[in-house]
Amino acid sequence: MAITISTPLLMSTILFILTCIPIPSFSCPSHQKQALLHFKSTLTTTISSSSYHMVQLKSWNPTSDCCSWERVNCTETKTITELHLDGLVVPLPGIDPAPVFSDILAPLFHIRSLTLLDISNNSLHDEIPGDGFVNLTELVHLDLKDNQFNGSIPANFLG
Repeated sequence: MAITISTPLLMSTILFILTCIPIPSFSCPSHQKQALLHFKSTLTTTISSSSYHMVQLKSWNPTSDCCSWERVNCTETKTITELHLDGLVVPLPGIDPAPVFSDILAPLFHIRSLTLLDISNNSLHDEIPGDGFVNLTELVHLDLKDNQFNGSIPANFLG
């Protein structure tokens, strides 16, 4: 005795099976991409081109996977773990530039999977944003050198 399965039933069965199979992500999470694009936008609008040289971050665009962007490293599962943002903002010689305040870092504090964050050599002013860094619970390497932070080291950095 032959079993006959109708085409619509077969198609719906195949579709059901395919929706149950987990499909790996082929790009970084959208909230991480949006955080980086927000950071770039804030940085671009904050920096006066007449007093600073700024790395343009041309690869950072909404149409590409942020794991392929320069200065961004991800895991095999496309989660951002490292940001190498050193030397993005450099004052031009002989010019007294307006300060770039550390609040431009705020979007980065939404990328909780970071294990390494290098923001050295950016002429950032103001206090170290300890309230933001407390969100980065996976962070094991933080480079803040050659900025112009003031105030005390946040308690959450000390242990």
